[in-house]
Amino acid sequence: MLKIFCKTSFLIIILFISCGCAQEKSQKVNSAYFWKTIWKLDSAEIAFIKKYNISRIYVRYFDIVEKNGKIVPNASLIPSQDVVNINCEVVPTVFIDFNCLKNSILDYTDKIVDRIFTMSETLGIKNITQIQIDCDYTANLLDKYYNFLSKLKSILEEKNIKLSVTIRLHQLTMPAPKVDYGVLMLYNTGDFRDRNCKNPILDYVDVEPYIKNIKNYNLPLRSAYPNFSWNLLFDGDKFKHILYGEDLSDSIVYKKISENLYKVVSSKEIPLSLQHNADVIMLNVGNDVEVKKSLSKQILKVKQEINKIRPNVSDEIIIYDLNSKNINNLSELDYKEVFE
Repeated sequence: MLKIFCKTSFLIIILFISCGCAQEKSQKVNSAYFWKTIWKLDSAEIAFIKKYNISRIYVRYFDIVEKNGKIVPNASLIPSQDVVNINCEVVPTVFIDFNCLKNSILDYTDKIVDRIFTMSETLGIKNITQIQIDCDYTANLLDKYYNFLSKLKSILEEKNIKLSVTIRLHQLTMPAPKVDYGVLMLYNTGDFRDRNCKNPILDYVDVEPYIKNIKNYNLPLRSAYPNFSWNLLFDGDKFKHILYGEDLSDSIVYKKISENLYKVVSSKEIPLSLQHNADVIMLNVGNDVEVKKSLSKQILKVKQEINKIRPNVSDEIIIYDLNSKNINNLSELDYKEVFE
């Protein structure tokens, strides 16, 4: 009788442990960043969401910048006449220019939260459960940034809202912030101003020195990978600017030299950004445009190496970004392998 009881108890314990493990297993999440200034999705973006089961979208609401010694919001997301109706969780995301950390950004914490909720109502975004902060902070500004995050987290906890942050590779060498999780930004890993940089968007060569820091980084991590491309304007070896929205097939202005290199053959003024009333820059005859693209082989190499060290970083994979102009930079097979 005792033997039967022991065997039964043992089986119950095993079943209990097995069930516990199943419950604790992280659910895979496919996500994307939305980084445009108008809250509107076109048919290609909606199709992308459905095709790859995107269940979470990190939507940039506004930037916090310093102007004339004051900290102010900038480039706020505005609604469109078309109602965005998608079955996805929306995470309001705010970019903070690191120069703001030099001033009393703590005084603006409540204002940032209030602005997020006011904008959510205007944009028709409901059921906010988390907020993300994006900032390229440095070691000398660490304390000010973490104090800001601490105050922000305490405000959000009262509303039962989580707080996440972006983590750049160089920030892995610093103490981790006390937030709910971080998104490891696996793009913009090289120096795009250096014409000799093979691929500044993502190259394992640039990532490899930092990978060892992922294992013991004291914060839950998710990962973000690129699908965009850059048109980089150079005067000889001197970097001039990133060209936004330029049509390189315009043979009056550009001559195609090779697959990823164009020569400027006609001078022209172009806007520095896609925003209204943006400053302009001059294209001069003889300037070069280097095209840099997100490469699936680099994404998969980085993902493979990270998974060897800390596989749960791939529990949520975020594509940067949800934009019909960028979606076709990777193939259907590429996306399936990245999200897999």
